[in-house]
Amino acid sequence: MVQVGSAILKHFFNGKPSYTIVKWYVEVYGPIDLIVPEYVDPSPIEETYDFSELEGRLKVLEEMLRQALQKEPIEPGQQQSAVIAVNMPSVPEQPGFTTIRTLTYKGLTLDIPYFLRDAFQLSQRFDKSETFLIRLGAEQQARIMSELPNYLEGLHKHVKRYTEKNDENLFGELKTYIEEEKVRRQLLIERPGELFFFYKADSIVVTEELAMIPFTVDEFTGSPSLLKQLKEDQIDTVGQLPNELVILAKYENVGVGTVEKVFEQLKGKQWVEVTV
Repeated sequence: MVQVGSAILKHFFNGKPSYTIVKWYVEVYGPIDLIVPEYVDPSPIEETYDFSELEGRLKVLEEMLRQALQKEPIEPGQQQSAVIAVNMPSVPEQPGFTTIRTLTYKGLTLDIPYFLRDAFQLSQRFDKSETFLIRLGAEQQARIMSELPNYLEGLHKHVKRYTEKNDENLFGELKTYIEEEKVRRQLLIERPGELFFFYKADSIVVTEELAMIPFTVDEFTGSPSLLKQLKEDQIDTVGQLPNELVILAKYENVGVGTVEKVFEQLKGKQWVEVTV
């Protein structure tokens, strides 16, 4: 008998529906008798996998089992138990972090996690590629992550007056974007129920006190044009801002420098008490 270590299943799956599926899969398709550990409820804060992500993890598990069994074959008539040894990362992947596809550029690869499969490509998040992404989006080539081709070489050919350098820049910025998004998702998983403002790789907690602060020239200096346009859009207090602060760069004469200045001012006011 070969025992599937509980660490393997915990690493790959959580939640009763996921456990039931993988238990059935192992028992039906396993080439030899396997022992599956009893189900243990996950902690309340743990998320579960979507079934399309679960399918991808099943394929990975199948390949890992196949490789392990090839390394440790069981002789005919052998009765003793054996535990399948599988090399896994020291920290299990959270739901949503499974690689769903891989982008390639000139031999370099970039894994796309499941939670970003259909993520909207906010052009302001890409300093060097903002206009390039806007033009690609007009051609329905990069509005969301799933529209990007697996091979980014030649992507610039879909729009005029762009070169291979733009493909290279986009690939590099996609890497940074994915790393930032992973950090953000992990933060939201670890601190459920809390609200955050995000700016690039940084974040701050949106406390009740911070949310109540009004947008006035006394509270926020050096950004009169932005304050005027926020007032025109009836955004009067901090709590009405979008969680993704780089969106503020959409306003006229407001660049990422202005957004960064506002973010730093918000960070300084994060724990300020407000009297009403």
